[in-house]
Amino acid sequence: MPDYAKIESKIEDIIHKFIRSRVEREDYTELYDMLGVTKVTFTMEFEKDPMSRAMGPEFVMESDRSDDGSIVLYERGAEHGDIMEFSFPRKEADDIRCKWYLNKKTVLSEIDEEKYKRFADKLYLMQSIGNMRKMLDFARNHDPQSGIPNGVGIRKLFKEAIKANPDIKYAVLYVNLQNFKYINERIGSKGGDEAIVQYARRLTLCVDFDEGVCRLGGDNFILFVKPENLDKTIHRLSQFTIDNLSGTPDKTFTLSAWIGIAVGDEDEDFGTRIEHASIANMFAKQRLKQAVVYYSEQFKDMLNHNKRIAALFMPALTKHEFLSYFQAKVNMETGELAGFETLCRWRHDGEFIFPDQFIPVIDRLGLIYELDMEILRLTCESIRKWIDMGLNPPILSVNFSRKDIFVPEVENEIKKVVDSFGITPKNVEIEITETASEQEYARIIEFTRNLKDMGFRIAIDDFGTGYSSLSLIHNINADVIKIDKSFVTAIQKDSKTEVLVESIINIAKRLDMDLVAEGVETSDEGKTLMDLGCNIAQGFYYSRPSDFETTTKLLEERPFKPITMGAG
Repeated sequence: MPDYAKIESKIEDIIHKFIRSRVEREDYTELYDMLGVTKVTFTMEFEKDPMSRAMGPEFVMESDRSDDGSIVLYERGAEHGDIMEFSFPRKEADDIRCKWYLNKKTVLSEIDEEKYKRFADKLYLMQSIGNMRKMLDFARNHDPQSGIPNGVGIRKLFKEAIKANPDIKYAVLYVNLQNFKYINERIGSKGGDEAIVQYARRLTLCVDFDEGVCRLGGDNFILFVKPENLDKTIHRLSQFTIDNLSGTPDKTFTLSAWIGIAVGDEDEDFGTRIEHASIANMFAKQRLKQAVVYYSEQFKDMLNHNKRIAALFMPALTKHEFLSYFQAKVNMETGELAGFETLCRWRHDGEFIFPDQFIPVIDRLGLIYELDMEILRLTCESIRKWIDMGLNPPILSVNFSRKDIFVPEVENEIKKVVDSFGITPKNVEIEITETASEQEYARIIEFTRNLKDMGFRIAIDDFGTGYSSLSLIHNINADVIKIDKSFVTAIQKDSKTEVLVESIINIAKRLDMDLVAEGVETSDEGKTLMDLGCNIAQGFYYSRPSDFETTTKLLEERPFKPITMGAG
């Protein structure tokens, strides 16, 4: 017969040790011998518990799988006789089923089953708390979705690797998946999550035992590898094929990545190397459009410039440092002024900051709407002044970013600005650029339709440079197509470009749309465009962007001349 008092005392000892330190397997061995138990198994559904699924049941239970799929928590190796079964309920999951395999000497009919159930309850409670501790420790160091290390975990791995290999200058790679949004849009978030898990676990195959990989979150990952393995790792990362995703079991997807690399420097800590690799990744993705980019100190200078622009922008709006400059659009056949495009200039502390130095930064910061609305206000103010001067200004066009279209009530806000200066939408033309995003595409159709209903003219800027040109003019009732400067520059050098431009012109004419050629700098370019059927030019040949006073003189004097066959 079991000695229940000794068993109870032993359990109390284990509980006290458990509270203060780690309980070892040997502590359970003596207890299970006293209970006459040779084997303990658990059966539970780990797939319904995301943390347990990420960790794996063997890690959670520190045990092995038996042939029937149950988790073997303890096994003495002796033959067993009777089996006791216990059930422990779990909220929103299947019950955990536990089996105690009794040795031949311990007979079920001769023991106090109620006391054994209470013993089992206490041991299960300790095991549950122990597992929770492991899960908390795991959660601190691992990504719960994929099970690979997180940012905290990889720092520990890097510290251990440096301690073991102090002379190795590890390279750090910041990896971001290319066009991952496409997979989410194509198969849904569940399939996207599965793709991330597959990708993450494939990454672990790219590193040696003394290297490391982690998931930072989303589709961003960090690796550190030995210099001699860098090229091999980059090659492996160039493409991964994943399959068997929810909703598309028969399809495969190829994932490529943007990779920023910081080559090891013994004077830099790991956090600095990650920062440098992240900066290189940003330049790979947003600026250079190259799959692999190595960090350079020049990148940091550019980032410091961006931070400066970000800090100056909002105060500059308050101080009215942004100015409207105007570039003429001229009918090359008659020399008549056909309109102006308003361009933005920034004068700070007596010096100009060029548009290519601040507009991309403002756009990435999500502040482009504030800038666009400021330029619209300046444009309307100028129109009002010219009308009051009796100059009868032509229509002025104002650019709006694709990001602006998602600002709530943006169409009404545009109309309010125009109305506040006592002018009409007929005085203003709204320029929009092409888009390749399906979400943007649907919204841009609605945006332009609303503005057209209000009386605004719509121009499609940089036409021919996007992915949706023909579809866009088919679905948007635009008034003007602006032929991109890149086509105008190449028109006399490349016969294919001439054919494309001629096709654009013919399509626009058949759709009763006006045409403006951007970037016209020579009379030869103008004559070629006129021969193809485009008569309106905007560019340095006729006028550089000019301030309000200079543009006022252009309105008064109308100095533009037609391009004739004799002009050179």
